[in-house]
Amino acid sequence: MNIKTLVLVIVMGIAATTTAAYSDNAGIREATRDAGNPETTAAFTKDMGMVVGEIKTDSQYKAIPLNSKEDQDWFYTQAFLLWDKKISRSEFVKTGLGKFPGHEYEFNFLADRLAK
Repeated sequence: MNIKTLVLVIVMGIAATTTAAYSDNAGIREATRDAGNPETTAAFTKDMGMVVGEIKTDSQYKAIPLNSKEDQDWFYTQAFLLWDKKISRSEFVKTGLGKFPGHEYEFNFLADRLAK
């Protein structure tokens, strides 16, 4: 499973077989260029796997409705940038709540785990 699919499975609660195509958006490619590095990919995948485990046991966590490709690309980029320390925790949460009001718990949950 690639990183983007894993992130979408976590956030949306979608089946692991659902894969969102990687965007051709130059900004996303630039922001996540380190994700192509095998070591970076492995580390991000490992960390996201731990987050998945925590989400599965948290009954308060509700799926964020990333229904469009644009929203999926946006989330993937933001999660990676936070994990890679290119944006702050507060920036991630504020931007997330601007797009998806009512998911304060989820964005804080993700930020707490990705901003280590």
